[in-house]
Amino acid sequence: GATVPSSRRGEGIGYYALSVTMSSAIGPFLSMFLYGKYGFTLLIHLSNVLLLLALIGIFFIKVPHTTVARTESIKKKFSWSNYFEKKAVSISVIGMLIGIAYSSILAFMNTYSSEIGLATAGSLFFLIYALAILVSRPVTGRIFDIKGDNYVMYPVFIFFAIGLVLIGWAQSSIILLVAAIFIGLGYGSFSPFGQAIAIRSSGVDRLGVATSTFFGFLDMGVGFGPFIMGLLVPFLGYRNLYYASAIFIVLIIVIYYFTHGKKVKKEAQ
Repeated sequence: GATVPSSRRGEGIGYYALSVTMSSAIGPFLSMFLYGKYGFTLLIHLSNVLLLLALIGIFFIKVPHTTVARTESIKKKFSWSNYFEKKAVSISVIGMLIGIAYSSILAFMNTYSSEIGLATAGSLFFLIYALAILVSRPVTGRIFDIKGDNYVMYPVFIFFAIGLVLIGWAQSSIILLVAAIFIGLGYGSFSPFGQAIAIRSSGVDRLGVATSTFFGFLDMGVGFGPFIMGLLVPFLGYRNLYYASAIFIVLIIVIYYFTHGKKVKKEAQ
């Protein structure tokens, strides 16, 4: 976030998040191919080479100097504000709730797709998800920076809910893969723009703390989500779990409106 102009921060963070998404989609496929053809040793050597290239690349990143107030820089006593940004809490809590909903896909897609006889489509789900992000990210990033938060966030929530409904309704591979596109446009777009909102709400001098607060909550949702969703599976089954998750997204939209969206709307008027 610090290496791009504030007017294009949403777009810049979007591109960074896109690189992470693409690596998580391409990496498993490439790893399985190399392991099957050349064995585990080559895979380890290639990973070491990629890590070395990443280390070298760090030295070519130019990060602008950020001036921090002296009172902030000399803090030595323990303070929650050193690790937790309260101005980023509202969007971070929304991120946690979104993460819980997404965990139903992350944890159960393989089992669910096999159960409904769509194992092949299930194996391609996250690849299609990543491609949807790849195609949409340049456009959504510019819309976020030009039009503002609500022009992107509300469609993101709606696309995510539609994707969850389609997963629950899936009777064929086509429907499941179309759902992957909607999930890519939904959850896949939330993370970078949620981070941008957290940073903007907190100020550039609190960029690091705001980012860690946002992703801490998001990771908490994704981490604890499978346990929470797993408790519901025996009562709802997988299909109804995805329908329930879509309804949960509607609740998240309401929470977003009252904690952030309404304020953004007033500022725009």
